[in-house]
Amino acid sequence: MKNLFLILCITGLFTSTAWAEDTLMFLHGTWEGTGTTSGMDAEVQHMWVPALDGRFLTLRLHNRMTLGDGTEFVFEGNGYYQAWDVAQRAGVWIDSNGEILPLQIAVDGHFMNVVWGSSDTKLGRSTYRLLENGTLETTDFIANAEGKWKKFGHAILHKVSIDE
Repeated sequence: MKNLFLILCITGLFTSTAWAEDTLMFLHGTWEGTGTTSGMDAEVQHMWVPALDGRFLTLRLHNRMTLGDGTEFVFEGNGYYQAWDVAQRAGVWIDSNGEILPLQIAVDGHFMNVVWGSSDTKLGRSTYRLLENGTLETTDFIANAEGKWKKFGHAILHKVSIDE
């Protein structure tokens, strides 16, 4: 009986909060690739690394966009995503546009849907899907005044390193 109690306690420890298996493990590392953002060619880099004693996964995003005439724009952002194994998570996004936005995160296997912002700010959504060939597909949407989603970004990224 003591052993059963001990097993139940250990199981509870490993299935709660930060001790649970991290279903976001598929994102860990540095990813690079190309795509489009707001009609511009884009070179995108994602660095996904654990932070704050493993309780969060951070995204450091760097997006260099280029117009047809060669004019470049750079957008950068940092996101903190709750790393424990629950279907619904929260987080925060801070970026080079000066935005600080709340995140609502849903994970299903190797797919993550992130709603960023709110009706008081701007409202958008980003999806991250690990494809069968090992690449990461990212798609970004913004909500218009009627609340309908309009796609503005898409990229295919390849893992270039695993960061610790």
